[in-house]
Amino acid sequence: MNQFDYIRLLNLTFDEHWSRLNLNSLRWSLRFQCSSADVYIGVNVITGSVVEYHIQWVGPSPYVRNIDGNTLSVEAIEIMALRFFEQNNLTLSTHSYYVPATLEYEIRYLTHYVYALHFFEVINSTLIEGNSVSLYLDIQTGTVVSFGYQWTYVNEIPTNGIIEKNLGNAYAIEYINQESSDTDYRIARSVLVFKNFGTSESIVYTLCWAVYTDNSEIAVVYVNAKNGEIISIMEYAGASPFIDDTRINLISLILPFALSVSIGLLAYVFVKHFTKIDSSVKSL
Repeated sequence: MNQFDYIRLLNLTFDEHWSRLNLNSLRWSLRFQCSSADVYIGVNVITGSVVEYHIQWVGPSPYVRNIDGNTLSVEAIEIMALRFFEQNNLTLSTHSYYVPATLEYEIRYLTHYVYALHFFEVINSTLIEGNSVSLYLDIQTGTVVSFGYQWTYVNEIPTNGIIEKNLGNAYAIEYINQESSDTDYRIARSVLVFKNFGTSESIVYTLCWAVYTDNSEIAVVYVNAKNGEIISIMEYAGASPFIDDTRINLISLILPFALSVSIGLLAYVFVKHFTKIDSSVKSL
């Protein structure tokens, strides 16, 4: 935390009673408190790397800004994000996809404008759901005011023999027509995802088509990509940036700044940070 000037000025104390070890997520969740803020830190129990960092201000946030001529450009924010990665030894998979920085408001604990950058993993045209890196930066200084780094190593996603997207859509439509009274709807998009339908204690990843609709009762239908069975549904779902093809760019598009580490080494170091998924998961 000492790399942030605004935290060094706070008289923080460690909240031992709140802090805890979560063996399922392999993470220490820690909290530091003072009269003006609570600071939440997640630490990987194997590597010691900080993988989550959030601040909840008790009073006004010192980062309430007007969007004006002092607001940094997207290009400047991306450079600041890359510096943060390097400074904290955070690396990205070669399968990472980048959603360009956008101005956002009221993100989690943050009650002011920030630049938000998101990274997701796509292997063999398949989204690995749950693998994401998010950074939120001050719009005038580029300081990272919040970030989350959640990733599980996946070697490959075999897609041979899966049902086609149109057939996945047909199974979803058949289910909706049986279960929903709303017959005036359309399929918004379909995405191939590798998703955990179990729990943190019992992980069960399945390759499926996520079929998004504008149906008033069923927003998403998850269709098993191997046999067409309906795995699960969601009644509500907001539009996610990683499923909008017009906003996804390869990670290489933000690397003209020539990181000192090669892409191959980035991938190697990145993999060392995380526990591999169970072999039984890979076979699904």
